[in-house]
Amino acid sequence: MSREKVLATFLHMPHTIAEQILEKLEPLDLMRSRKVCLGLKFAVDRIEMNFNKVVWHLYPGIVSLLFDDMRVNYHETEDGGTTVHHNGQKKRIEGEQYKERSIKDLAVIFKHASILELYNLGDNVKLLVDILKDSFIHVESIKLNCITIDKCLAILSRCKTKVLKNIDLFIVYRSEQFERITHLEQWKNSRTLKCWADHVISDPLPIEQFFHFEQFEIEEHGISIEKVISIRDNLLKRSTFRKCTITLYDSDPDEFLKVFKPEYDGGNNHRVEYLSDNNIFVISYGTTSRPWVHCCIERS
Repeated sequence: MSREKVLATFLHMPHTIAEQILEKLEPLDLMRSRKVCLGLKFAVDRIEMNFNKVVWHLYPGIVSLLFDDMRVNYHETEDGGTTVHHNGQKKRIEGEQYKERSIKDLAVIFKHASILELYNLGDNVKLLVDILKDSFIHVESIKLNCITIDKCLAILSRCKTKVLKNIDLFIVYRSEQFERITHLEQWKNSRTLKCWADHVISDPLPIEQFFHFEQFEIEEHGISIEKVISIRDNLLKRSTFRKCTITLYDSDPDEFLKVFKPEYDGGNNHRVEYLSDNNIFVISYGTTSRPWVHCCIERS
């Protein structure tokens, strides 16, 4: 029987039977099935492919796409094509660049994931946004690694606001432009944040911009006493606050603790308790080598 007759027979099956057949396919085979025809594309998109985490990672000449325990590698070929490696098998794709092919598959996969992690996306952000068109990224958690502020804005703004709960950022350069991210609804409605930077050039961002998060981890270069007082008098009075970790650079952590307990005299404990509106908070710092010190504030 010819391929056309097999395809015609499949597409004329009742939807429930066709979907039962598709559900038995591996995720990579499902993605390939979408490319056969429009009917199969719609049928595959109705299938519930549930993944916990999807990771896209760019290496020199290779992209790795991981979904849970499965890995697909996209290799660059000398003529500009792609070879796809999965489960000991290799498939050559002519006329399609490896990063483009991997992002097209990524755009299908992360529709069915809870966590999305993107490493070294770089200039491929525009390609991803173009492929998404008018659709959104429906994930609860997103991690963007080694990304500029402009590209971070482009990705976060495409995340579904009411779905996104957790943001994890590693910014290449954190500057005054970072404030633009705080205006996004995705930022305002998320519950947890991790935010680090390779280089901090100039960052006058008020620390109050982080206070709506239930839990956050940030770094502060030369934190002022005024900021610590704001944490004590504002953040700790919020019923939603649970925990924060602030990595201090070139700051005295003992002075940080004295804001919460003026009689604190240092020593080996590096820990105080603070009572606010009948809530007990533990403020402490680790023995990490200076100039970096991790200070933690946690509701007891």
